[in-house]
Amino acid sequence: MAKLKHAAKKVLLSINIFFAVQTFSFADPYLNLAPDVSEEMLSADFWISKCNDPYKIQMTPEEIYIWNNQANKLVTLGSDPYRFLTDIRTYDRVLIGESIRDEIVRYNPNDVFYKKDSGGKVVKLGEDAYKGFYSLTNYAPLGSYDGDFKYKYSKGKLVAQSANKKEYPLKKAVTVKRAELKLFPTTEILSRSKNYWYDDENQKSSLLMNEPVLVLWQSSDGKWLLVKSTYVTGWTLAENVAYVSDAEFNRYFDYTLPTHEPFVTITADRYTIPKTNFLDGKKDAIPEVTMGTFIHIVKWSDSSLLGADKLERTPHGNYAAEIPYKKSDGTLGFRYAAIPYTVCTKGLVPFSQANILKLVFQTIGNPYGWGGQQGNRDCSALMLETFRCFGFIFGRNSLEQSSLPGKLVDFHGTTDEETLELCKSLPAGTVMYFKGHVFMLIGFANEKPHFISSTGGYLLEEDEKAKVVNANSVIVNNSDLLRSAGKTWLSVLTYAKVLGCNEDNPVKKLNPEWEYADFTKINSGVAMLYRARTKRKNITVALNASHGTVGGEDCKIYYHPDMSEKINSSTEGFAMAEGMTFKNGSTEEDIVLRVAHLLKTELISNGYDVLMIRDYHDVQLDNIARTLIGNHNADIQITIHYDTDGRSSDKGVFYCSTPESLKYLKNVAENYDESERLGKALVEGLKSNDVPVFAGGSYESDNFQASYSTIPCALIELGNQYSDTGYDAVKTRVRGLTAGINSFFGF
Repeated sequence: MAKLKHAAKKVLLSINIFFAVQTFSFADPYLNLAPDVSEEMLSADFWISKCNDPYKIQMTPEEIYIWNNQANKLVTLGSDPYRFLTDIRTYDRVLIGESIRDEIVRYNPNDVFYKKDSGGKVVKLGEDAYKGFYSLTNYAPLGSYDGDFKYKYSKGKLVAQSANKKEYPLKKAVTVKRAELKLFPTTEILSRSKNYWYDDENQKSSLLMNEPVLVLWQSSDGKWLLVKSTYVTGWTLAENVAYVSDAEFNRYFDYTLPTHEPFVTITADRYTIPKTNFLDGKKDAIPEVTMGTFIHIVKWSDSSLLGADKLERTPHGNYAAEIPYKKSDGTLGFRYAAIPYTVCTKGLVPFSQANILKLVFQTIGNPYGWGGQQGNRDCSALMLETFRCFGFIFGRNSLEQSSLPGKLVDFHGTTDEETLELCKSLPAGTVMYFKGHVFMLIGFANEKPHFISSTGGYLLEEDEKAKVVNANSVIVNNSDLLRSAGKTWLSVLTYAKVLGCNEDNPVKKLNPEWEYADFTKINSGVAMLYRARTKRKNITVALNASHGTVGGEDCKIYYHPDMSEKINSSTEGFAMAEGMTFKNGSTEEDIVLRVAHLLKTELISNGYDVLMIRDYHDVQLDNIARTLIGNHNADIQITIHYDTDGRSSDKGVFYCSTPESLKYLKNVAENYDESERLGKALVEGLKSNDVPVFAGGSYESDNFQASYSTIPCALIELGNQYSDTGYDAVKTRVRGLTAGINSFFGF
């Protein structure tokens, strides 16, 4: 007992969400409980006392950062590639019409929805209703209703839509409140049953406040926006999001990194900020924040709080928090409010069994909310928002969450006795699954595993009769609970997942012990490794989308490993140049990133693994760091550029040939022939795809990559400031580069 008290004291110091919970030894006839569940089982402390080493930190923030990047991968379901999570920073600044259209729910006459008309009569949605929805979605610029939807489904198969390669700009935004996402841009409630209206099937999901999103499209009435987050796409009211700059957008990622600016994590189930806690004296709408919300904080001496010291109340025991709002011009603004220490923790919550249980048990008795309707949580949202407090980024639904990184326990083909034994080996906080439901193992009592989840209903047998109990609540139950089909939870368990990093680590960082690592000045970023799923060649291609390092021109690095002078220059150059701007207004850093992402997809489909040195708009890696990471993790590396010159037309493509006079450099001498062969192969591949070639395809250049590379490398210039950067032109260059890489490796 003394040991338990001591441990409890330690965890109280690490997270301030804990409170005393009374335990009960008698039944309360006024309290609904699942069968064979006692009142004391509603206490997190009851289950913590049963854990082995409940306060041990299971994963560090750095490991959770790696886990998140492992989760952001294509996986294969059957023969189809599927992405559960998407780093929306990797998106280009434009999308072609086809890609936007793919995000809009499509008409399927076999997919039945009902709604209630103005008189309360239940009606089935027909084609006219869908036409109304498509009118609201502003679908006309993306395709035609008749051509793309009326005959969309034929014998169970999709009919191809009309081509639309036109590019539409994306906007970056942040949610300023908890935002509900809908299938269609309407508040109409839809049901799949004529007789059950608790679940709104038009509700797709919800996003917490301060969630970064891409705005893909706008409804015809301007009231709704089609937004894409890390894990879900849907329509939300325009009032829920505010537009942001690139720099503002990037503030809302990577909370697991120690370099992230100060923030708090809301650990209370939900908290409404009192008007008296705002530090500006205004009486605007008061936002409610819920568990898992991240809010940036400032020092009480910060200039943003000027005037706060004139208030009649100087808050103590509070953080000064940055509360977002949407300004009249649609952009992001901030107010400041005092957030009590008792409803949050500074930074992330330490990841332990005890902390998992303390967090999730705050939600006991909360209403079930399909897709987050009315501010409540369904089964997957409960898991997502609980684990978000530790920094994890989960997928949207139970299928996606069962496929996230970690130790998988498969219950298929096991007997009930074998399933029980497997459950005994799992720690509290293990995420559990059966078809259509995700929940959490909290421990064993009375020799049976017990779970907590936000659940709809279950079957209760009384007096030899069975009735459905629509709990629609966060409940505790054991493995004997009956599903509506009459089977126990134990018998239908499919998987368990103990979160942890996979051994195949796709995050590649600079190792400070590598030769020349101490020459780097900007080296905190990471490269991402994407592995081919089929036809794998066991060959890794490093793609370096040039530029895209904020602060790259604020410091300099050595051109050559021996610190000798660059040809006709000095010994040092910018750690990373900003790049040029095309005549159409696009930036080089954006276009080369677009090329790299499309080329990555093409190479993976050809069986190559791809190391993305820069996977989104800003990666904190300078020229030397990028090259060294490629050296140690790839077979070849290709840097993608567009040239800037005084010409007034597209000059064509070429590779930068390393002058033979640089063979005194060890790396150049050892890789010269193969690097030249790679450069020539790339140009020939581009030429075979009718891309114009400049000056015979090569131009001598003394560059960082050639000097530091210990593997074959090529710096390819795909044109100049007058080159066509549209979708078709970029895809043509991608096909040419792929052909060149295949030729280099003999495929």
